[in-house]
Amino acid sequence: MAICARDSTWNTPTLSARASIAKVQGSSAGMRLMSISTPWALRISAKLRRSALSMHDIASGIRYHETCLAIQRSLADQEGIARALNGLGNMLLIAGELERAQMLLDEALGIQRQLRNSRGIAFILHSLGTLDLQRETCSKAEAYFHEALHLFRQLGDTIGIADCLAGLAASAGANQRHVRARRLWANSERLRERIAAPLNAADRALYERHLKNGAS
Repeated sequence: MAICARDSTWNTPTLSARASIAKVQGSSAGMRLMSISTPWALRISAKLRRSALSMHDIASGIRYHETCLAIQRSLADQEGIARALNGLGNMLLIAGELERAQMLLDEALGIQRQLRNSRGIAFILHSLGTLDLQRETCSKAEAYFHEALHLFRQLGDTIGIADCLAGLAASAGANQRHVRARRLWANSERLRERIAAPLNAADRALYERHLKNGAS
């Protein structure tokens, strides 16, 4: 999510979408992807995502998501458009392009609300919370994290709950509510330990910066 968009936000072309890749991308890579079965395409998508984050190859991640978004728009696939918008928005957050990220995430949220997709709404709300943390508008971030947390709890999504608790801890710390911040952070870490899902380095750095700044 947020900075490290979870795999469900990284949109992989479907069988019907793959037929559009060569036209949209206009490259040999697009032609090669057309010949890949859906399971293999999914694995390659996840590998590209991990590589972009681990090697800080953000430009490649942005180009990948721009291609996915163009494909989904050409197919008028609203859910696919929303997922691609969220994925691209998250990559732009990493790149520090906050204005463009805001525009894309707002569009994605509007689509997911129209579709009444609670999981998609929750992902995007968390992304918007992270964006506002980067902007230092922590009260707005807190509101997004609260709404996302409510949805993730309804869905029983433990990682989503842990992510939102961490975001709320950072928001509380930045607003000088240190006892609340420590409690929320500890709850988030306990959940992650229980399911063996450590917080990625980029999100941890952002959250801990706000916790430390609030305590200084």
